[in-house]
Amino acid sequence: MNEENDKLETSKKTQQHSPQDLSNEE
Repeated sequence: MNEENDKLETSKKTQQHSPQDLSNEE
């Protein structure tokens, strides 16, 4: 169950753009 949770967390992080990515795009 912990592993599945980890995957979900990673998925959310991957979907969200990190501040650096946003800064790079602008």
